[in-house]
Amino acid sequence: MRVSIAKKWSLLLILFVALPALAPAQQLEPVIMGVVGLSINSIHPFISREAGLFSKYGIDARLVVFEGGSTLAQAAISGEVKFSNRSGPVSISSRSAGADRIIVAAHINILPYSLIAAKGITRWEQLKGKRIAISRFGSGTDTAVRLVLEKFGLNPGKDVTILQLGPQTTRYSALVTGSTDATLVAPPFDVTAKKQGYPILGRIWPLSASLTPNRSSRPRIA
Repeated sequence: MRVSIAKKWSLLLILFVALPALAPAQQLEPVIMGVVGLSINSIHPFISREAGLFSKYGIDARLVVFEGGSTLAQAAISGEVKFSNRSGPVSISSRSAGADRIIVAAHINILPYSLIAAKGITRWEQLKGKRIAISRFGSGTDTAVRLVLEKFGLNPGKDVTILQLGPQTTRYSALVTGSTDATLVAPPFDVTAKKQGYPILGRIWPLSASLTPNRSSRPRIA
């Protein structure tokens, strides 16, 4: 009799433990996360997805790649994108313009860009009258290149023509084909450029890339 009762309790315990696992999985609400380009700067969301970290914490993250931070900012303002992985300057300018954005985390506390130039250009002063490619006006690359040009005494838009050419793969191709005279790239394109003989005029470290959600998402962040 005691054995029978023990078996019943054991069976009930097994059912108690197993039933949650047998229940249908809760349907997660998809969350679109915007990412600027494909570079070392934007690798973190992809690593998190492949490692299963989003699903582990109940997030169905859909990663969408944008050509530039300013383009991503517009999508975020429209409400299409709830979270974004982009540079600090874009986040700050969006917030200053009244956008519903806050910075909650920074996975890189520097802006790991290098300014590479066409072969034969080895000094900053040689950029006068030349073309420099960025992703989009208002993006992190735009802010960074303007700051560094001013630091070296060049007036953006007057001494140098700034071109909007999209992601760094496109910008690097433009440098190779001669459609631009210089551009900003993140690793590993700086290494590739150096191996192929393109001079690195300088490294740019002043600004951070940030993860920014809509303010309405903030209460749900643990």
